[in-house]
Amino acid sequence: MGIRFGWFTTLGLAFGLGATGCGDDGSSSVEDTESPQTASETQGTTGPGPGESSASASTSSPSTSVATDTDSETGPSDTTTAESSTGEPMLCGLSDDPEQTGPWFRLTNLGNPVEADATIALECGGQGFLMFYLQSQQGGFMPEGETVYYAVTLDVPGFDELSPTGHFYQSAGDGVDVGCAAADEFDGGFSLSGIAVIPPDALVDLSMIDGLPATLHVEMLVPVGDPVVLDAELTLQVDPALTVENCGFG
Repeated sequence: MGIRFGWFTTLGLAFGLGATGCGDDGSSSVEDTESPQTASETQGTTGPGPGESSASASTSSPSTSVATDTDSETGPSDTTTAESSTGEPMLCGLSDDPEQTGPWFRLTNLGNPVEADATIALECGGQGFLMFYLQSQQGGFMPEGETVYYAVTLDVPGFDELSPTGHFYQSAGDGVDVGCAAADEFDGGFSLSGIAVIPPDALVDLSMIDGLPATLHVEMLVPVGDPVVLDAELTLQVDPALTVENCGFG
């Protein structure tokens, strides 16, 4: 009886595996289970994505040029990536633009081009910081590594002295990530897809700068040659309902 019991059990298991492990054509029918998508909060979620109409700075002419790009079919591609001649990983943050020769960049604020006479609006960014966020798009060169650096100065007459730098905002090297790392690899903080222009801490009432003129100077630093420069006279916009107390984690 023991021998017959073992044979019967083995036959049953074989039949069960054959019924559940194969389809009609003998192929495996194991069902894949999709894992839930993980999303991390970055500052860039409040700002515009690349590829929208925007102003550009380029080294293609002796003087600095600021041009508005229209919705033409020859405009820069959002998904274009660049690869170094040494076979380094693709750089998702660099774009091709057939209308540009040499290094170039464009900036937008809430989807609007940052150019002469433009208005930039204050918004609530990562970790509860209020900022004028300048989304960047760049290309035409190969950076050293996966970061492109921008030197940025914003002057607002009457408020520059509130900052120890003597400028409303100044940074010698704001880094923008151009690699292809997933967003959830960044542990909070600012998104690295643009420039966060943060008002001075001493400016408690941000509504005081609403409607004021400002001067923006941006330099994109490149490994070879002179920086690519953008200069623009702007107007600041501050929603009175937007305060430190009601912004993110503030």
